[in-house]
Amino acid sequence: KFFNALISPDEESASHLYKVLHDKPSMQKMSQVIRLINEDLGKWFEYILTQAWRAKEILDEEGISDPAHAIPGAEMARLVSLFLGGDLSRVDQILPLIQRAIAGGGLDVVATKELLRQTMEAYDDWSPEI
Repeated sequence: KFFNALISPDEESASHLYKVLHDKPSMQKMSQVIRLINEDLGKWFEYILTQAWRAKEILDEEGISDPAHAIPGAEMARLVSLFLGGDLSRVDQILPLIQRAIAGGGLDVVATKELLRQTMEAYDDWSPEI
């Protein structure tokens, strides 16, 4: 079903992919297979999985079950702060970035890169790509 949902999606595919993605034993086995094929790709896959699981935990803890619940700028800043730093210490730094983008002023790239540099261990490895 997982591969069918990827190759030939139907109206139930998104739900099935979501269930499989959050089935940690299945994804850990997939990660092992990917690592056998390519170690770097396996590390990247595990990182993405860890972040997806972390995001789901944050959304569940915050009671967000629908994207509309995350739309207010203050709530979005709260979620981004939790995701990037694991706490609410960066809400005041993130909120102006969100408000500027929502108001049509575009993303403050310099401030956003600085925020990512402060909160992401791998930023220096990926900064040319960001």
